[in-house]
Amino acid sequence: MSGLNALAVLDSQIAELRASGDTGNVENLVAARDYFSELIRRDEVRSLELEHARRVNQRLIGLLASIHMRCAPEDVTLTDGRVMRFVSPDPGLYWRELSEKVKSITEEMRRIHDEEDAAALARCGSQP
Repeated sequence: MSGLNALAVLDSQIAELRASGDTGNVENLVAARDYFSELIRRDEVRSLELEHARRVNQRLIGLLASIHMRCAPEDVTLTDGRVMRFVSPDPGLYWRELSEKVKSITEEMRRIHDEEDAAALARCGSQP
């Protein structure tokens, strides 16, 4: 039974008890319903937070992968035993590009978090 269905059942039982005039357990049922409703709300918030964290992590993984792609590839050993190694035609440019990408990590991470935070607020219908 889903949480919302359980709330509907509790609401129905509360209404039946009130209609019948048997109010002995109504207060307990109302308290249980309110507590259960709060737990459902918290679960929904945590689910949204988890979804948000997963999206941020996927974007950060992409960022780190883009840095890794700028690194020199591993040596390749041919079947005859020769080892082939990548040698950049312009090592200075190669290292500058890599250094710039590493330096940009902080700003890119901030941008990713800002974009994901804005998207999460839009999904929740909240204003900052």
